[in-house]
Amino acid sequence: MTSSHPLPLTAALCGLLLGMLLVGNGVRAQSTLPQMLCNRPTPISTADSGRLHIAVDALAFLRDAECFNPTSLGYTAIGSRISPTLQYTFSRHADIEIGLLTELLAGDQGISLMRPRATLRCQPFGNDLLQVVMGTLGGSSSHDVPPALLDPERLFLPTHTFLEEGVQLITHTRHWQSDTWINWEELLMPWTAAQERFTLGSHHELHLPLGANGKGARWQLDMPLTFIGSHRGGQISTLDTCIESRFNESIGLRLNLRSTDQSTTASLSATLFNYHMASGKATAYVPYTSGQALQTTLAIDYTSVAPNATSPYRLQGSASYWYGQHFLSARGDGHYASQCDYALHPETVLPTRSILTLNATAEIAFGECQLGADITAWHDLLQHSTDVAFGLYLRYCWRKRLL
Repeated sequence: MTSSHPLPLTAALCGLLLGMLLVGNGVRAQSTLPQMLCNRPTPISTADSGRLHIAVDALAFLRDAECFNPTSLGYTAIGSRISPTLQYTFSRHADIEIGLLTELLAGDQGISLMRPRATLRCQPFGNDLLQVVMGTLGGSSSHDVPPALLDPERLFLPTHTFLEEGVQLITHTRHWQSDTWINWEELLMPWTAAQERFTLGSHHELHLPLGANGKGARWQLDMPLTFIGSHRGGQISTLDTCIESRFNESIGLRLNLRSTDQSTTASLSATLFNYHMASGKATAYVPYTSGQALQTTLAIDYTSVAPNATSPYRLQGSASYWYGQHFLSARGDGHYASQCDYALHPETVLPTRSILTLNATAEIAFGECQLGADITAWHDLLQHSTDVAFGLYLRYCWRKRLL
């Protein structure tokens, strides 16, 4: 693999891994959005056994992306979503949630989205060792996957790809966390003029405590591992005759340092990314069948009180450098890819990407409401262009027992 860029991939990896060993600190946050939007799955509550609750989850958002890079997509979305649900807990092993999701987008005529949602969850061991989710999936806004593999912008784009339905397996222990899911996107029926489409993902993190320094701050080493596979195929009865299976993998190291009062965590991480085309036949839709990338990130996370209490506010910031060659991702952020299917110019191919990303988020909780904001800037060192996206969000979560 060759490149005209003065920083070869192997040299960057050696230098940045050495920097990790000499400097490191850590944050466990993959998404560039405020944590209030990440919708991480929660365990089934033993105290709710035999109880029926009504809940409302409402989100209002303003998202603006000013993009000039040919592999990115600029847009402005102002909208709101509301999801009323009924939740019944059978026991500490199972619960069910049934409701409706409605979305309104400014400038769109009428309701942009209205669809039922249903989730059945099961904890066969009665604890966080394993949770099985079927139906509308939890944590689908991020899955704690790096943006290069799962684009955070899908939460606001009118394609509604943020809503995932399928099967999900979740593990959450002190030292190990995992999220494995399949999102079925296109149902294939006999003799229909369509292709089946689905995404398979699996994200794992191993947490290893390394002890305390002389001032009582705690060190921790995290090892994240991610797989994302996207497929379209089945009966081919349309003009789109491409059978396509794209696979992405990433493996990384993240060194964390958490302050004595648990309010501040800093991190330095290095992550290797891989892409390969696994289709059984050649396709004209992608310029490369394999590629690699390296990303290093320095981040800091501050909460105004300890994590085990209600946090009035939270601040996060990060700076990262991305170097990739021939890297593609069917579901990832186009800023990091050599080509992007949904960009303004999908025919553009950029073999080498060298991207500097700066991100900051802020959020505050008051009662049942949360207010958040974020800004992200991507500077392309080779194309000499800068994209900026920012957002403002207001979320209201309410829950009341009926029976």
